[in-house]
Amino acid sequence: MSGVNGSKVRAVARAVFACGSLWGASAASAAPVQVTFASTGAEQTFFVPVGIHSLHIVAIGAAGGGGASGAAGGIGGRAEADVPVSPGQTLYIEVGGNGTDGAIDGTGGFNGGGHGGASGFYPGGGGGGASDVRTVPAAQPESLASRLLIAAGGGAGGGADFAGAGGAAGQPGGNGGATGGGAGASLSGGTAGTGPSDSPTAPATDGSLGTGGKGASTINMASGGGAGGGGLFGGGGGGSATSAAGGGGGSSYADPSLANVALSTSGAASSVTITYDPGPHTVISPSQLTFLPQLIGTTSAPSSVTVSNDGATSLTVSGVSTTGDNAGEFASDGGCSAPLAPNASCTLLVRFTPQGAGQRNATLLIATNAPGSPAAVALAGTGQAVAGPPAGSPSLGSVSLSPRRFRAGRGTTIVLTAVDATSIKFVVKQKLKGVRSGKRCVARSRKHPKGKRCTRLLRRGSFSAAVSGSTARVHFSGIVKGKRLRPGTYSLAATPVHGTASGQTRTASFAVLRASGA
Repeated sequence: MSGVNGSKVRAVARAVFACGSLWGASAASAAPVQVTFASTGAEQTFFVPVGIHSLHIVAIGAAGGGGASGAAGGIGGRAEADVPVSPGQTLYIEVGGNGTDGAIDGTGGFNGGGHGGASGFYPGGGGGGASDVRTVPAAQPESLASRLLIAAGGGAGGGADFAGAGGAAGQPGGNGGATGGGAGASLSGGTAGTGPSDSPTAPATDGSLGTGGKGASTINMASGGGAGGGGLFGGGGGGSATSAAGGGGGSSYADPSLANVALSTSGAASSVTITYDPGPHTVISPSQLTFLPQLIGTTSAPSSVTVSNDGATSLTVSGVSTTGDNAGEFASDGGCSAPLAPNASCTLLVRFTPQGAGQRNATLLIATNAPGSPAAVALAGTGQAVAGPPAGSPSLGSVSLSPRRFRAGRGTTIVLTAVDATSIKFVVKQKLKGVRSGKRCVARSRKHPKGKRCTRLLRRGSFSAAVSGSTARVHFSGIVKGKRLRPGTYSLAATPVHGTASGQTRTASFAVLRASGA
């Protein structure tokens, strides 16, 4: 499914409807898409579609060519894996070519097949080329190092009737009257085969990075050696003799970052097949919420969890639940009820109400129609028993926010110093423009069209947090009473409390910024 355009080919996708869903995707997901690249003798390209983060790739290496008088070439390798990718990324596809039979010219196949050994009677076959997927084009020096998945090529057969056969991918070449080439390994090429001391005009060569070794050439003996197959490292070329040896198969490879890897051999035609699920993809932020110490039986201010869809189709949150030892002490709202279009997000608010002292833990599970569902968020907090009364009245030295300017949902940290209390009550008021009407500051209106400018404070809500120690930090999400604060300037009043007693209130100002893109 590819057409040549110079030396590169753009993939044309076609939908493949399978009986089951791919990678556990739900029935509501779009049908998997499959793109297959056949051997063209040139580099081809695949452009990762928008919203796609994982590809399932199967590569099959090419077979080695047969010797001029019938010794068979070895079959290629098969490499399969799940490959993480980024939308818009370009992958470079090299599909190995079959080695040419010795009866023709013993040329090695595209992408690393070695050249068969020459002979006046029975030349050896050419090695099969490897099939691989890489992130750097072949014309650049670092291309071989960028290969992610490699299916090695098979070694070629030696020249004469009773010559050694080519080795399959990962296997040495067969011996004839000479020694077969060694298989490519994970760190080195296969060793060259040898023949009688007076046999080679040009000895066989070792396999090297990406390329199979050449088969031994001879004038004195009847049969040239088979070449090595391409791969991570190529197989060694076979030695020459009256009945020459086969070349070794190359080595297959999968990058350690890949998942569900399977390496084997295959007699199928060389190819690279890419399959992906054009469905939704869930991104959860943060992956862990840790609440500050909270008095037993009281409820914390809400912390937010953002659910985003950077997939290709609509994401549906079908359920939100908590599990774990203290699941009942963490609660979330239903803030993600509507389907999320690609690149859209929603916010869940989570609150902590400890029922006992010490560390409390649970896990928030977010079920969706995306692969890998449910997504998990680790929840942690500390339950704090009511402490004894302070020596004097509750007191608070200062209150500040860091940063003072933030976006609602991302939040900020409230910093409290010289604390002598068991909890702090916070009151949030928005600063709005107004005009004087007697001793009051009121909103400008028809009733109050003019007057000296003033700043009026509109209460937006309150919340409390347990504190301990002389310095305390409290996370403030910018969400009060379940609603995000609108952009603007605000006053935060902090009052130290113990039981029914309260101390002097301290205040600080802050600003809520507009959301990005708003």
